[in-house]
Amino acid sequence: MGEGEETVVELVQAIGLGLPMEGMAGIAFRDREGQCQRTPARSRMRDLDSAPWPAWDLLPMKDYMQNRVTFGVERDTVSLPLLATRGCPYRCTFCSSPQMWGTRYYMRTPADVADEMETYIATYGISNFDFHDLTAIIKKEWIMEFTGELTRRGLNITWQIPGGTRSEAIDREVAHALYRSGCRNITYAPESGSVEMLKAIKKKVSLPNMLLSMGHSAKERMNIKLNIILAFPDERHRHVWMTMLFLIKASWHGAHDMSPGFFSPYPGSELFDRLVRDGKVDPYSDAYFKEIVSVDSVSDARMYNYHIGTAALRAYQVLYFVVFYGSNYLFRPWRLLRTLRNVIMDRAESRGEMTIIEMMKRRRVTVLEQPPKVAPQPMNIT
Repeated sequence: MGEGEETVVELVQAIGLGLPMEGMAGIAFRDREGQCQRTPARSRMRDLDSAPWPAWDLLPMKDYMQNRVTFGVERDTVSLPLLATRGCPYRCTFCSSPQMWGTRYYMRTPADVADEMETYIATYGISNFDFHDLTAIIKKEWIMEFTGELTRRGLNITWQIPGGTRSEAIDREVAHALYRSGCRNITYAPESGSVEMLKAIKKKVSLPNMLLSMGHSAKERMNIKLNIILAFPDERHRHVWMTMLFLIKASWHGAHDMSPGFFSPYPGSELFDRLVRDGKVDPYSDAYFKEIVSVDSVSDARMYNYHIGTAALRAYQVLYFVVFYGSNYLFRPWRLLRTLRNVIMDRAESRGEMTIIEMMKRRRVTVLEQPPKVAPQPMNIT
């Protein structure tokens, strides 16, 4: 439980040597009598530069490269994931991070991150990096030093923040530094366009400031994606319509993509604990964990909302798409032409284009895999 680097090494050694586990921090286990035991939490790592880089050489890297596996937008490049920070200082009720990591936020030194990137470029020919941080950008001083480090080294790469980040630190100066250093895709995570809903989920974000930040990123030609969560337990119709209005404003300020996913109660989050108390979630059910896996599926996702019916929530999700992309192409008609061009050329610049290309490829494969139709033979009746 919590950070695993030190724990997993001690655990493997204890299992190999047959040592007792009671004195090991950060684990839960059943003892010889079958009783569940939980040890004290392990202390957080403070000096992240001392942690070794991932041992990618132990994995079949060629397979990943050939299949162009990426968490961000597949920009016809060779990608690799990266972490520059640990933890998040906020306490969103839908997130398990506060209980798992705590709220201490630690950052690697910009030079150490750049050294790792430079090593992978030389070793594997990497040309794009996806930052998997929980909250990649919080302090302006750090990001300015990091982007300056990348620019000074002239690495000639692109990098992305596909998982969502804060907007407070991204002003005009930061947006310019991000693009100049190679950042091409960035994700903002408002989650909701309703101030009332944001307070309920403890999402400490200013929507007007986020819109201004989007404008700066758009002027620097970065591709902007929004993360939206629909069907929070306390969400009502008015909150959905406020989010709809925010999506139009975000589209006007330059956002390119929008991903509306249904709320899913992650184990360890505040909302998960509440739903367990209310009898809405059985934490010992295999079916519950299968629901988490299929949370992005429109047909299979389970709803935990107390006020809006399932059919209405699915309709709202479709309406989110129509309102956002409809307004996007209305405000900037040339984007539709660019999307058509990129889809035809199989070259995605945004998550939306990547989704369309993947759907077309799956459709093409399905058609090719269908057995040929055989003409019916006339019956020979004697």
